[in-house]
Amino acid sequence: NFFELFCDFLRSPPTSQGISAMDEIESKFSYCNVCKSRLDLICNRCFEIHFDKAKTDINALLEERENEQKKAEDLYTLSLPKLKNRVQFELKQKEAEDLKEKLLNLSTQVANERIKVAALAFEIQNIEQFIAENKKVLSDHQSKQNSIDLLIEKGLNWYSKVQLSLIRQRKYEQVLQMFILIPIEIPACYMERKKHGKSSDARKEEIGGVGVISGLPLLNDGTYDSVPAEVLSSALFMVARLVEKVSECLEYRIPHPLHTDGIRTYASISSCEIGTDNCEDYLLHPPKKEQNFVITKTNFETAIDLLRRDVIVLCVQGGGVPIQRLWPAEAILLNLWELHFHIASELQSMERKAMLMPEYQDDDLVLDQDYFTTDSLDENYMNKIR
Repeated sequence: NFFELFCDFLRSPPTSQGISAMDEIESKFSYCNVCKSRLDLICNRCFEIHFDKAKTDINALLEERENEQKKAEDLYTLSLPKLKNRVQFELKQKEAEDLKEKLLNLSTQVANERIKVAALAFEIQNIEQFIAENKKVLSDHQSKQNSIDLLIEKGLNWYSKVQLSLIRQRKYEQVLQMFILIPIEIPACYMERKKHGKSSDARKEEIGGVGVISGLPLLNDGTYDSVPAEVLSSALFMVARLVEKVSECLEYRIPHPLHTDGIRTYASISSCEIGTDNCEDYLLHPPKKEQNFVITKTNFETAIDLLRRDVIVLCVQGGGVPIQRLWPAEAILLNLWELHFHIASELQSMERKAMLMPEYQDDDLVLDQDYFTTDSLDENYMNKIR
């Protein structure tokens, strides 16, 4: 085996220096002439001479090869982590290249988005400019609309006042017509008091004389003993009728309802007030005994008191007569005449205001100006009232 190894060594390929192992041995040792002529044969002498040396060299070469192999293994062992790191580095490098490519794509996309954002910003700027211009126009329109609304509100307020005045005027005209249908006459002394404009408290003055309603007498001091029963009943009936109709014209509900549309020729008054259930009717007729019923003096006095209260409440709350201008409650006709005079004065004041009131450019209001006239009233009667 060793010989074969030796022969293989001799036939080994050239080394790094470009010569074979045999040439290297021949360069150091000499052979016999036979061995030189036949390279494939070596004599015993030459073999013995050179065998030990060759064996030493071969062992050195083998040892050197083993050392080189060991170095190579050690180098591989040492280089293995580096190789792994290199592989990881190459993977990271490839990943970095991919990320770089993605970053490039994202940069392109960001650039495109920036272009879109710039276009949107320009569009928004145009929209903001458009909004600012329209906002100014809208502000002008709102200012004009506010002015128009203010004018409309003033017009509506004026119209509502006019309508309320018209309604009140119509009510007062109806009340005056009721006083025309059911006229009241009072003593001349009280007429003189109004004529000279005396403004003293009427409740502190003495009352007397006889008033007349529809030609029927009624004492102002509230003493009805000297008046015939039928005359007194008819006079109270006319008073109740007038109070009832005037309250309807003024759309005012008197505290004690009156009933003048019954079968009998005399009126009745109810004792019930608003919100109460217990009601009792009292006849406005002097004490009287009949077959079916009896009118006592107490009932008659109660009916008179309720009627007086209706007249006072109607004058103050329904007609707006100042309470200092009213007479004592017993003077029923004087208080009704005060109501008549107050309504006539208010109506005359409304007519003067209507003549001085500026016209409003509205067809409905122009048509409603006709209601300010009082042609339906008797001019002579108005002069008498004044």
